Amino acid sequence: MAFIPDEIPQQHFEIIRDRVGLIIYQEIENQWTEFGDDDLQAPLPNPQISTTPQSLRVYVDRVMPVDQAECPVVNVIFNGAPYDNSNPQRAAGINTFFIDVYTKANSEDSANADRLANIKLQKILGKIAFILRHSFYKMLGFEPGFIGGTNVASIQIADSRDSSLNANGCVMGRIVFEVRATEYVTPVTVRNLQGFYTTVELFNSDKGFLFIDTY
Repeated sequence: MAFIPDEIPQQHFEIIRDRVGLIIYQEIENQWTEFGDDDLQAPLPNPQISTTPQSLRVYVDRVMPVDQAECPVVNVIFNGAPYDNSNPQRAAGINTFFIDVYTKANSEDSANADRLANIKLQKILGKIAFILRHSFYKMLGFEPGFIGGTNVASIQIADSRDSSLNANGCVMGRIVFEVRATEYVTPVTVRNLQGFYTTVELFNSDKGFLFIDTY
């Protein structure tokens, strides 16, 4: 016999994970559209989604390996949340998210490919870190009280000798992003800041959930 009569709502770490991905997608797409940075463009149109060029793809908790033909790619992953302040009604702690970025060089010059790929990787990591540190996103677009603050904890670059990456022709880096938040037993209404509006939605593609613009 079940004793919980209502549907269990989406947990706050899930809502935050999706919001982080949405913010990255929106802002990177705007940078690509407004400033024409080719390093932020997806390599080929995806006929399943759109026949027009688009900015780099942002996935949520993708587990399928990234192929070099897809680069650049971003994958937002929930890594965990140790709760340091809990009682029967709530659990508070720091939620950790990995923002993994994969790039490859546009050049066919093998002597320079690794260097060019790493320069592109560091550029994209830097832009994402800047976005997440921006004052507008200190609450990730939620009304104050839903989260307790954010922190870009570190930027890491994977070892280029990692055979699992080299096999796919990619280089990879990671932003470790922390968000203090609380989970409640009683559902909480999640509200956005006034002016926070989006036409972006999560789309279930053949390679995982990714963000697309529906306008």
